[in-house]
Amino acid sequence: AFVSKSTDSSGGETRFYVVFFRVCGVTETSAADDVAVRHEVLMDECARVRKSDEMEVSSEHSSVYGRILCLRNPVPALNAAKQVLDGAARRNVPLAIGIAVGRLTEVEDLGRRNRIGPAINLAARLAANKQMAGTDSKEEGTIQKADGKIYVDDGVFKDVGNSKFPEMSFEG
Repeated sequence: AFVSKSTDSSGGETRFYVVFFRVCGVTETSAADDVAVRHEVLMDECARVRKSDEMEVSSEHSSVYGRILCLRNPVPALNAAKQVLDGAARRNVPLAIGIAVGRLTEVEDLGRRNRIGPAINLAARLAANKQMAGTDSKEEGTIQKADGKIYVDDGVFKDVGNSKFPEMSFEG
């Protein structure tokens, strides 16, 4: 059972930029060891980024499909996504990434702190959008980088622009 913990005056909800990392290249016939190695690489890269003070990562969570980072600001969220994407690509682990912004509620889940909310669901759906790692086509609302794509929702798109990320391609 989930038990909500109040984190601010908005009824226990706090606004976050949710970065959902989905491991690509895993199929029904993938060996369990291969899946475990891919997830371990992602966990290592997220931990490396989380240790960086400039990223301002509020929390990190696991998912069956990958990992989730929650941040308070859009620029560090995009930078964290780029760094994890690049690090995983260097280690031959393709990722699809979705970033959404919204209110999350902190809950207790099996004795651990966790967060729930529509922004996590949206970020996961954005990351699952065609699971295209390493394509050259431009999709609306995507950022081209390394071997994968970073899909962002309208809120993230509005909060940042090409002026802050000139090396990236934004469409919208």
